[in-house]
Amino acid sequence: GGIELGRASGERHGLICCLFVAGNCHLMRNQWSQAQPHFQQGLALSQEDGNREGVASALDNLGLCAKKEGRYDEAIARHEQALVNYQELDIPIAVSICLLNIGTVHQARRDWASAREVLERGLRLCSQHGLTGHVPYLESGLGYVCLEMGLLDAARTHLQRAHDLATENEAREVIWEARTHLARLSHRLGQHDEALERFRELARMTAASEAGHDKLLLALYF
Repeated sequence: GGIELGRASGERHGLICCLFVAGNCHLMRNQWSQAQPHFQQGLALSQEDGNREGVASALDNLGLCAKKEGRYDEAIARHEQALVNYQELDIPIAVSICLLNIGTVHQARRDWASAREVLERGLRLCSQHGLTGHVPYLESGLGYVCLEMGLLDAARTHLQRAHDLATENEAREVIWEARTHLARLSHRLGQHDEALERFRELARMTAASEAGHDKLLLALYF
């Protein structure tokens, strides 16, 4: 494959790209342990070449792997190392992704205050630089965090923004997350009829979907 050709040709940049593509293919299949060696090799080569963007990309992806395997301290360390590199390289969109990734690790370990602070930084950065692509994900994450912190008005604001932006951009995963947490919010507020209707709508969407993720997500919150 491409990795073998890259090694045989000695073309370092091509080899690193192939390693990252292979790692990301494993990530898309939730194969965390298989992804890690590719990113580790890419990291080592990028460090040898002084390729800081390659270093940052490898570190960020290794952070994703660590998070999925429950190694949260390592995940945050990897993401923060990537963040420093991207900040010094002045790549705002990559910085916003790192902040989102750090926020999700804090969510996973239920450190709501830290998650909120990092995700709010991400939103401010996106606003400052006119970035829009990751705003629905940041808004959805903040809505979830605020819901868990009992900040219900803020939760509704963030979740509704996330839902509206995700609908515009057809970001299905965010639409599902926002609708699920809005249903939980209605239940938390004692608005049981609204909550029931929201869950029924999720059930109808699940019945029409072939996505196992959607069905699992719905089952978790029932």
